[in-house]
Amino acid sequence: LAEGAGVRWDELPEIAARHGVDETDLRVLVATAARLWPGIAPSFRNALTEVPLSVPVTDDVRLVGHLDFMAVSGDSARIGDWKTGRKDSDYSHQMKAYGALALLDDSSLREATVTVVWIRDAEIENYTMTRADADAWFASVRSRVIEWDGVFYPGPHCGFCPRAHECDARSAMVRRDAAALLD
Repeated sequence: LAEGAGVRWDELPEIAARHGVDETDLRVLVATAARLWPGIAPSFRNALTEVPLSVPVTDDVRLVGHLDFMAVSGDSARIGDWKTGRKDSDYSHQMKAYGALALLDDSSLREATVTVVWIRDAEIENYTMTRADADAWFASVRSRVIEWDGVFYPGPHCGFCPRAHECDARSAMVRRDAAALLD
């Protein structure tokens, strides 16, 4: 859609099989995305799709992302991310990272707007990040991740961790919550 080629409906059965998804569900999602696209297309003129970005942070660390679609106009970038509404409840850092990546990758950009397209809900959200916003977000990532103090901080992100069951910080949080409920 973003490159103007339209939907190749005849390829959907093979795509569904390759990714292990229900073909009917895929058809509904693609049809909804096709209905939503004309409303956002003017913001994504000459869009590129499946855009890989990678920015060095330190000698050993790179910030990487794979954008669903992106267009640049003057000193502004527009980034789009398709969301199906599953496994995407905590997406704010992903969208901030996409905006920061675009700004860090191209020093001529003043701002980046990330458009989240919630296909199942037919809703569209826009988040704009300035260079100052990107610097602040990146400073937070640097202090919390790159210069990590070794202390675990449990929270909603623990739901994505394959080692959550053995994490002392998460166990302490669960014991606290259980005590509050049982007290």
